[in-house]
Amino acid sequence: KVPQQPQQPPSPSPQQPQRQASQPQQRQPPQPQQAPEHWGAAPEAVSPTTGSPMDSVEVRQAAGAEFAIGDHRFRCLSVLGRGSYSEVWRAEVIEAPETAARGKEVALKEVFCGGQAELQQAIFEVQVLLALERSAPADDPEMLRMPRCITYKVDPCSTGGWKVRTAMTVVPGEALDLFLRRPLAACTTRTGALRLGCALAEKLIRDMAPMLELLAPIAWHRDVNSHNILIDFADAGGAGDASAGAGAGAGATFWLIDFGLAVDSQSWVTERGRWRTEYIGGDSRYWPPSSWIMHLLGPDGFVGLDDLCEQYQRRLDIHGLGITAFELLCTLPSAAHQTASGDAPSEEELAWLPVLDAWQRYREDVWQWWSAVYTVFAIGGDIAPLQAQLVQDRLLDKLLGLLV
Repeated sequence: KVPQQPQQPPSPSPQQPQRQASQPQQRQPPQPQQAPEHWGAAPEAVSPTTGSPMDSVEVRQAAGAEFAIGDHRFRCLSVLGRGSYSEVWRAEVIEAPETAARGKEVALKEVFCGGQAELQQAIFEVQVLLALERSAPADDPEMLRMPRCITYKVDPCSTGGWKVRTAMTVVPGEALDLFLRRPLAACTTRTGALRLGCALAEKLIRDMAPMLELLAPIAWHRDVNSHNILIDFADAGGAGDASAGAGAGAGATFWLIDFGLAVDSQSWVTERGRWRTEYIGGDSRYWPPSSWIMHLLGPDGFVGLDDLCEQYQRRLDIHGLGITAFELLCTLPSAAHQTASGDAPSEEELAWLPVLDAWQRYREDVWQWWSAVYTVFAIGGDIAPLQAQLVQDRLLDKLLGLLV
């Protein structure tokens, strides 16, 4: 905390997934809910169940390990991803009420919860997935570009706390940040990469914006960025590089994952809402100015800044999506600029140079601020001196200038 700001909430690492504030949530434990199957079977009622001696929670997720969740049984195959407090495995269904479901692959997420607040947050992630599916229009199921919950289970740990295991559908594609780090094909021209970047950024917004609109009455995701968005080129014939041109952009699809930092949007907003006391979430490279205000100054920093306060309450996901689209649009042609540096820029490329330069300036400064904050948290240092220095360096004014 900054000493002179007693109302400031604690600020965890801006890069890693973060836990909720230490105050227990007022959300009640979930009642049994429908978790529909997604292999053509009729929906069935599923509620969180607790472990039994025959299926001990002490068995860790590992290749070949088997777990029962309700009337399903899964076998872990390989790791899909790991975070600070959770890991996700690709698993296969070995037992299920529907014969057609057996042998299908799922994503099996395990979250360790040391206290009631973490447990409520892990269960809330499940509730968000279920609520989103119930809210989707029947005539547009493709709007739900997210994992869908199959079933989940809460188990006590012998050492204290709980583990929440959730079986979800596997969404296709790879993390967008991995796609952006791949080298472009040698034949890629700057103009081709620019057109692909524009096409992909447009498709990203078209895929994600309806999802976020559907999500808004339920929750704020708070971690929309290039490592929580997957890109898939299956509909583009498997094209995965910029040499395919803008046509590949039209066939790409985008998927949003990891709702582990989501907060209830209804209790978050308003002047005395939970936004004042909850931990800041997400990756600071994708933070809007209002998140930096909260991180550096606490809620008192919004005095006289009503628009930025409104941004922090209602537009975190919109800003994250916008920065991700801008990153996608600018990264491909910037990489191609080095690949084909011997070519003279076309008029089309020259028209985009101010935009590409603006992104480069933004990226250099914001990534530097993120690195400074992350380094302190990585070594368990005191963040207060750095916060004071960033305020003195007028970080907020600089960030607003970069976004103009």
